[in-house]
Amino acid sequence: MEIVLYTMNKRNKSSARPSGEGLALNLQLKDECDLEHPEFIFEFESTAYNYCYIPSWNRYYFKGEQKYFEGRWFVKFDEDYLATWLNDIRNTRAYVLYDNIQNNLVDKRLVTIPTPSITDNVAYPIRSDFNSPINWIGVDGLPLGHFYVTTTGEHEVATYSCDVNDLKNLMVNYSTWFSGFIPPNASTEDVLTAFVKNVAGTGVANNNIHSVIFIPDNTSPSGTAKLIQLGLYQTSVQAEDIGLNNITTGECELTIPWQVNDWRRNSPFTQIYVFVPFVGLVHYNASDIINDDKIYIRSSLNHTTGDMTIRVETDSILLGIYSANAGVNIPLGASGFNPVSIGTTILKNSVGLGLSAATGGAFGATATMLNAASGILGDIEVMDDTIGGLGNGTSIPYSLAARIWVEYHDTIVNPADGIDIIGYPTNFVRSLANASGFIQTAGFQLGGVATAPEKDAVNALMDSGVYLE
Repeated sequence: MEIVLYTMNKRNKSSARPSGEGLALNLQLKDECDLEHPEFIFEFESTAYNYCYIPSWNRYYFKGEQKYFEGRWFVKFDEDYLATWLNDIRNTRAYVLYDNIQNNLVDKRLVTIPTPSITDNVAYPIRSDFNSPINWIGVDGLPLGHFYVTTTGEHEVATYSCDVNDLKNLMVNYSTWFSGFIPPNASTEDVLTAFVKNVAGTGVANNNIHSVIFIPDNTSPSGTAKLIQLGLYQTSVQAEDIGLNNITTGECELTIPWQVNDWRRNSPFTQIYVFVPFVGLVHYNASDIINDDKIYIRSSLNHTTGDMTIRVETDSILLGIYSANAGVNIPLGASGFNPVSIGTTILKNSVGLGLSAATGGAFGATATMLNAASGILGDIEVMDDTIGGLGNGTSIPYSLAARIWVEYHDTIVNPADGIDIIGYPTNFVRSLANASGFIQTAGFQLGGVATAPEKDAVNALMDSGVYLE
């Protein structure tokens, strides 16, 4: 029988076939051997060859056991199932567990390093109209922000945008009101008229201040310049009336500081944490945003109440919508201020709008200034609560800026270094027509004209992992 001998460097579980011309011989086939394990008799030493092809059977064989007896070599060959049935293998659709196509599936075969590495991104103010976390105190020591004062006037309800000086002047102006609304040398009738008009009618001036909210914004919405009116009392303080429901929008963009560019962006290898001002530290599933480069924090703000709606998303997915509050409630007027108690203050020095302890006392300095300018400053505690998280201004001392952290646990072995040995996870049904490299299947079923034992052998090899070459 004709066989062709080769010397070939080849792995056992490889489908590679020999190339070039081999040594063609006509040899005697030993009796009592089978198709998968034929045995030939050599009249010469054949140890230089390790592979053969039998044209009449169209099968490839590894050289196996060889024995020498009375001047002859008895050499056994074992069928190379992968090389023999390579064409039929490529004509098969199979459920592929692993191959050399990189994707975003987690490879749980690789061990991770316990100690993480952490990268973060530069913090940006959550809104462009908010101050940066380190520059929210002005050059004159006054806070950078606005007080939004909602009042009842003679004919309307209005919200005014005031800075610290406007608020100070309003309080100084108001402090003279109670003793000044009765005309000099007034008769009993004049006193009664003034009382009904200024107190019983629209109430004392202070009761027409319905809320004062401090928001740390560097620009306020535009409005109409007016003199602030408290009931029937018109002050001499001019501020912009921005309307009762003035809502503005803002956006912050964060670049995700990924540490890898492959499937290790998935959880649990990678974790994403974002500090969202007025909400808190939020954990997001890295697998949801594996193909994204940026996170956008978009918000709407009601300057009258400080209420915010914060939307966190990428180009591909909505991560969350949160309600929060950016305002610090200042207890003036109807919110808790008693105009008759002359010993009462608007701002407490040690608290400073609830912020001075955490910001170097800037608001405390402001409170001292107000105390010196007005005789009605006293000991009102800030009405503080949390809405939706770090709300009602409590987030301000921590940061007005969003920040992102990526916590990454690397694998001991770089996946790219093992692609030719173990491949990447696939878990997909596909044709093997163009497959190459490491392939492992599940439930492989070979077709074609191979015998049942040959098909069983190929099926077992494919499910254990082979190298298609």
